[in-house]
Amino acid sequence: MKNQDKKSNTKFLSVSFRLTLAALFVSSVFYFAGPLYVRAFLPLFSYQMKKIYPDLKVKNIYVDKRNQIAYDITVHLKIKNLKKEILEERDIPLHGEFMAKAMYICPIIIYTILLGWPGLSTKQRIKSIAVSVPLLVAVQLVDIPIYFVNRIEMSLALDSSSEHFHDFWVYFINNGGRQFLALIVAMLSIASVRIVLPKTIEYNKASIGRNDPCPCKSGKKYKKCCGR
Repeated sequence: MKNQDKKSNTKFLSVSFRLTLAALFVSSVFYFAGPLYVRAFLPLFSYQMKKIYPDLKVKNIYVDKRNQIAYDITVHLKIKNLKKEILEERDIPLHGEFMAKAMYICPIIIYTILLGWPGLSTKQRIKSIAVSVPLLVAVQLVDIPIYFVNRIEMSLALDSSSEHFHDFWVYFINNGGRQFLALIVAMLSIASVRIVLPKTIEYNKASIGRNDPCPCKSGKKYKKCCGR
């Protein structure tokens, strides 16, 4: 028992050390290259905001000197009466900001896990990182653009089912949702290279005796396994 406990403790310390080193490495990368990572997403954010809320026009979206994602937009607002008739239309300019460093949370967690996860070969690690890239992009696109649209809806005092959903989603994201989604992406990426589906076994049934070992390698006789 003592030897098993010692091995378990050694393995735990080894995994902890690997994950710590990976976290330091990934955090260092984003400390220096984080603004480039954020800027690469800005065109996608602009596109996604217009898809979520077609009545807005993104004039500019950029990273300012305080390392915040800032946007200047115009919202085409239609004022209607109780009969849903349009009384007035106007363009309303809006400006908003978001701390860009919040975008670092997901990739730091994901790539810390993928680089520090034990038991992965170099080839499997590279494959898992490749799988994680589109998943990470998807997570970022359901994070920042929805946050911006929610801010816009709140500033315009809109009341709709979509606004209520956006309220819930922003609350979820800001209260552990980013970390949760990052863990999901990391686990899916690892599972994609670790879970192997069983291969179909082809064999000539006529050449197998009923008392021979089953070719599926179950350890049973053929007559009590696949030969039933």
